[in-house]
Amino acid sequence: VQRETPRSTLISPLSGREIMEVLGLEPGPAVGEAKAWLLEQVLDGRLAPGDTEGGRRMLRERGE
Repeated sequence: VQRETPRSTLISPLSGREIMEVLGLEPGPAVGEAKAWLLEQVLDGRLAPGDTEGGRRMLRERGE
């Protein structure tokens, strides 16, 4: 998958710091899990690469 997918789609649209801000988290495994989940959303086509606002919205919805 990584060879066939453009590199821009293999990066989470939000950094760990941004994820912590959105979810009110401290550094830890939950941040990495959220980042991996966002990357999965990009790879599955549910989130456009670089769509930070969409990523924030999806994290908030997932957290509710």
